[in-house]
Amino acid sequence: MNSKEYEVACFIRHLAMAAVGGGWMSDYDVVPLAIPACAPLSNDGRFTTHQGFVPSLVSGTGAEYLRVTKLMATIPWRENMELFQTSDGRPIVSDMKALSYLRDQEAIESYPEMGDNPLCGVVPAPLVFSPREAVSCYARCAPRLLVAGPGPLSLRAISTSEATQAATAIAFGQSSEVSGLLVGPLAAHLSHDAVTAVTKKVRFKKKREEGCLFGLI
Repeated sequence: MNSKEYEVACFIRHLAMAAVGGGWMSDYDVVPLAIPACAPLSNDGRFTTHQGFVPSLVSGTGAEYLRVTKLMATIPWRENMELFQTSDGRPIVSDMKALSYLRDQEAIESYPEMGDNPLCGVVPAPLVFSPREAVSCYARCAPRLLVAGPGPLSLRAISTSEATQAATAIAFGQSSEVSGLLVGPLAAHLSHDAVTAVTKKVRFKKKREEGCLFGLI
């Protein structure tokens, strides 16, 4: 069970993202795989989680982060105690539990876990870092087209045949609308044990690129 300080930080991070104008937010144990620099926000900026209701990778505008934070504050916790408890029955209040409730209320966008996710958002690390598992994982991921139109960039899933046509057009410079083709999951989520082992040898740093902000918690 996480400490109270940790759970409080998990709520505050959404306010922090609202304060900086929104963008992509990730847990520190999520490894980007097929996310281009300054990737467009999913669902036109609507608050979106990419691993079911788990907020391991979230995108949204500043207004959306603020909207969802306010919704979290108004959840009738005591009326839904069965949702906010650990497996052994102890009460717990966390942003993950809150987002599970909001997803069921259709208040946020949420890509399902691997298997039902046409955009293949965040998947468990073994599915992409194990040679045997990766073949099946990538085969089940629909390719995604990075489209540059008159408005903001957007991501959408496409069929294999469309992906072949897009790749050919990109290779021969025949398309001014297609910026790129993404194949495979957007990111991989490491286990807590794996991160603990890694952090003993590696110091994680927050990186900010011009025009891009990737929130870490």
